[in-house]
Amino acid sequence: MADILFIALAFFAITGAIAMLVYRSPMFSALGLLITMLSVAGMFALLNATLLFMVQIIVYAGAIMALILFILMFLNIKEEDLPKEPKKFMLIGFGAILMIPLNLLVLKIVLCIED
Repeated sequence: MADILFIALAFFAITGAIAMLVYRSPMFSALGLLITMLSVAGMFALLNATLLFMVQIIVYAGAIMALILFILMFLNIKEEDLPKEPKKFMLIGFGAILMIPLNLLVLKIVLCIED
């Protein structure tokens, strides 16, 4: 059961992070960040790290997100005021490709520790 819950939380964390990068609206990006933070808090709960779970919920998902959303609403950014980003998806793909060696290194270390 814990494995299924971990996979679901990891999926939501990655989906929220991708949504944060892809959405053009700052409010939707902030909601993607909130989904990611709540998913990470759920992973801390799975690890029985109650202090980190509570800090993640109260400080990050609560206070920091309230501050970010307040600033976004205070600035009242319109869609036409946002800059054009013609190479956005190319740069996101480049960043993802750049992270593959680091991910493989971490996976190799984790597999060596288990042996």
